[in-house]
Amino acid sequence: MLPAIELEAVTVRYPGTPPAIALQDVTLRLYPGVTLVTGPPGAGKSTLLRVLATLLPPASGEVRYPWGRAATGAALPAGAAAEAPWAVRGLIGYVPQQGRVAGGLTVEAALQYLAAVRAVVDHRGRARALIARWGLSDVRARPLDRVSGGQQRRWLLAQSRLNDPALWILDEPARGLDYDGIRILREELAAYADAAARGEPRYAVLVDSEGRLHDLATAVVEVAAGRVATRPFPPAQPVSAWH
Repeated sequence: MLPAIELEAVTVRYPGTPPAIALQDVTLRLYPGVTLVTGPPGAGKSTLLRVLATLLPPASGEVRYPWGRAATGAALPAGAAAEAPWAVRGLIGYVPQQGRVAGGLTVEAALQYLAAVRAVVDHRGRARALIARWGLSDVRARPLDRVSGGQQRRWLLAQSRLNDPALWILDEPARGLDYDGIRILREELAAYADAAARGEPRYAVLVDSEGRLHDLATAVVEVAAGRVATRPFPPAQPVSAWH
């Protein structure tokens, strides 16, 4: 069996009086392929994705990846060692639901800068390849904050691919994309499903409330009131197809 990403008894609380519980005692295994995270607004879907991306440490519990163990708010078992978040994060690509871009650099220069910071081999070449892949060649020399919202969304997707991530985490990635942008996104996600079918440990986890990517899913996780359940796949009712 292919290795899984494992969450064990993960709880996330947000500050307040009393603290708000966003995830409660979540134990979950994510196998290679494309996992669709579903649930009503406010259920904890984005929180789950941020925990997986090592951007939000849980108050208790732990997250284990095939390539390392993320630090948590709780003590680890005797003899176990947590990796620094950035060490685990090196194989993760993440696109937030509402990503913001900084001004000052061009589309290409901003991508090259991030590639260099992340120690990507041939960072200039990788940036050029992703600009071409995501249809940004015509705006490569424009300031990043002066291109359209759809082009900024493509740029955010491109930056998440810089390290060719083993785990690709996408929060509403289709939002703001045109038909061609969705086509590219679907091709990239399909490559994860194909790799998993070949026995490669490649994971994509996404939230897609618009339903444009549901038919690519190989597994479904349902979040409700901070708790999760895996659903049988294929589900009894087919998920939405792309139109």
